[in-house]
Amino acid sequence: MKCKTFDLLLKELNKNHKKMELAFRDKRLSLTEKKIILGHLWIRDNHNIKVVDELSYLPESEEAFVRAHSFLLLGIAHLNLSNIHLSSNFLIKAENIFNALELNYYHFIAVFNLFMLSSNSSDIKQMQSHLLKLRSIPTDGSDILNNRLKRCEFIFADETGEPEKAARILEELNAFKDQMPENDIISHLVSEFMFYVKFKNLEKAKQTLIEMKRYRKFHLNENFNFMKKMLDNLTLNTPIYISQDQLIKVPLLHYQLQVIKALEASDDVKAIESWNQLKMISPSLHGDPFEYKGTVCLFSLGLDKYRSNFNKSEQIEMTEGSKIKKLMSLLKSAKGSVPKPLIYELLWGEYPESKDDLKRLTRLVSKVRSIYGIEIKTRKGCYFLEEDSKVKIA
Repeated sequence: MKCKTFDLLLKELNKNHKKMELAFRDKRLSLTEKKIILGHLWIRDNHNIKVVDELSYLPESEEAFVRAHSFLLLGIAHLNLSNIHLSSNFLIKAENIFNALELNYYHFIAVFNLFMLSSNSSDIKQMQSHLLKLRSIPTDGSDILNNRLKRCEFIFADETGEPEKAARILEELNAFKDQMPENDIISHLVSEFMFYVKFKNLEKAKQTLIEMKRYRKFHLNENFNFMKKMLDNLTLNTPIYISQDQLIKVPLLHYQLQVIKALEASDDVKAIESWNQLKMISPSLHGDPFEYKGTVCLFSLGLDKYRSNFNKSEQIEMTEGSKIKKLMSLLKSAKGSVPKPLIYELLWGEYPESKDDLKRLTRLVSKVRSIYGIEIKTRKGCYFLEEDSKVKIA
């Protein structure tokens, strides 16, 4: 076949990516071929936007094989950025060319990424279609392809309500996990993490997240930040803080976090604004406000936790006066517990942006306890008065 050197180097990527530096001095490779190899290295370092920027403006190669790899790389980059429609378009183009060229190895990889894309969208019908196709493509004894097929079988069993089968396949995968390429290990750990979250085994999910930290590049990416922030909020009631540069590269994750953060603080306007952004990005998963159509995940658990906070600020009354008096009237009028971020926002007129802000609220609560001699309790990131305390200060 033509482009033999390019083909060999692409297959070497999964085995020893450090050798790729030699590729850039190889005069047998075209500029486009070198850019594609460089793009795979960028993806390893989570520079997906850079891949999209660089490859989108390259002229299409006359070689169908090279053209297909450009489409494949763009499809993977958009998949990592949760750009569902763009990813699908590029991956389908790549699949069609590889299939026409009868290149089983790359045809499999294109369909594998289409499977992962449909999994992210919880599209069971498409997942099944892609899985059937993967089963039919010869793997020619490739350990990488066989492991990826098994990973798809695990994800499909999990998504279709066969937890025992999924657990059995997971055990088989973990037996030779260390033999996988690093990128495959990380991707597998994400699937394992989601499996535990689905069954609300958040302790096992936490252990899996800790294992992911071994891989520096994943530790620094947007998915890890999202998973850690959501898991800490669900298990430790840690408020969600979002710096300007975090997660914005992946709008889906960014706006999901913004919805949970807003609901936690009973910021109805911000919650609706962020939800509307999610509906534009992925209407198949996001229905009417706070109606999530996907399977159980960190985001759906966050919605379950905070959905009742919607319109909560309208149910709270505050008297004029000092912050001590305002806090007392706020807790007295509340029907149940009140999220700490919401209390802070009502008292100080801004959302808490750091742990120090919430420590400020803690000191105020201590003063109220001392002055009024009442018990203000805290649970799951909220403050509340017991009923006898409400009677006492009525």
